[in-house]
Amino acid sequence: MFLANAGTPLMWAGCLWLLVGNWILGNVEARIVSWITKRPTITKKLITANYVSMAVGFGVIYLAGPVRSWVSLDPIRWGLIAFVGLMACAWFLTILVEWPFIASAVDLPRDRRTLGISAGVQTLTYLGMVLVTLWLGSISALTDLRPAQSIPTVGGWLYMVGVDGQTVYRVRLDGSRKEKVTTIKPGNWKRVIVEPIANEDRCRLILWGSGWRGEDKELIRNLGRASQAAPVQRDSKGQVNYGNGTFGYGRDGSTRSFVDQHQVFVGYWPVIGMSIDDRRYALETPVLAMSWQSPIVLPDGKVIAQLGLTILLVDPATGRAMKLANGSCGDVLLDLLAR
Repeated sequence: MFLANAGTPLMWAGCLWLLVGNWILGNVEARIVSWITKRPTITKKLITANYVSMAVGFGVIYLAGPVRSWVSLDPIRWGLIAFVGLMACAWFLTILVEWPFIASAVDLPRDRRTLGISAGVQTLTYLGMVLVTLWLGSISALTDLRPAQSIPTVGGWLYMVGVDGQTVYRVRLDGSRKEKVTTIKPGNWKRVIVEPIANEDRCRLILWGSGWRGEDKELIRNLGRASQAAPVQRDSKGQVNYGNGTFGYGRDGSTRSFVDQHQVFVGYWPVIGMSIDDRRYALETPVLAMSWQSPIVLPDGKVIAQLGLTILLVDPATGRAMKLANGSCGDVLLDLLAR
């Protein structure tokens, strides 16, 4: 997404754009203003206007903090509404900020006419921004996923950490029930994992990477049968071998999977998003950005993953997503199959 104006500071490739992009946009706006007014335009003033507008953007981003926190609790349901609202606020502020610069650049009074010119120029640039945003798929998590009340899937429990960072809960995969499991100390842990115990037909619940030395902490010793948990890979030192714990580097990364072959990947940067087969769901805009974390591929191909502070059950075949709970760092224990 290539945008200056009031939203610049959170752009994809934002550092480069902060230095160069505003200069480019100032030149483009100078030509638009000159075309509208049929008067010579001082380009330097519109370049300056864009850098001033960029500074205002930091204020917009700061003030939008509570909105982003609210959206993170249910991003699929409220994210698009918040994105449109925040961009409308940024558009309005940019009109006001650049109005006096436009009037001065063409040697016209600061009146309704030049205010209208500023509104027209910013409407064109923001429209271009939105089109490029859609083209890049930067809000595909909001446009390609629809909220659902229920999604049929396998039976089982999702174990996860609550938003307080101290309580482990378990939630049914159909969202029908939530229970407290145990409490943990806040610390440098990465994820709760349901792990099959080597050479034993049972599994356990561990807190992966607990404490400053990154050791695992066993929370529940006998959680169920080994067949109820996804395989866990460990390296030669016995450490869990899954990316950097929160985000994945490469296809396997931090993805937990009940199937041998999967094409589920989460990227470090929000613009990379989460890829499921040939579909990508990302959320990175100037005013709203969230990364996917802790994906789990279920036996039926549906995916559980965290976006913001929300854990979602995603059905890529239908483009639907159901909120399971607010929290983080989950893993799954399947129900035993009836014999």
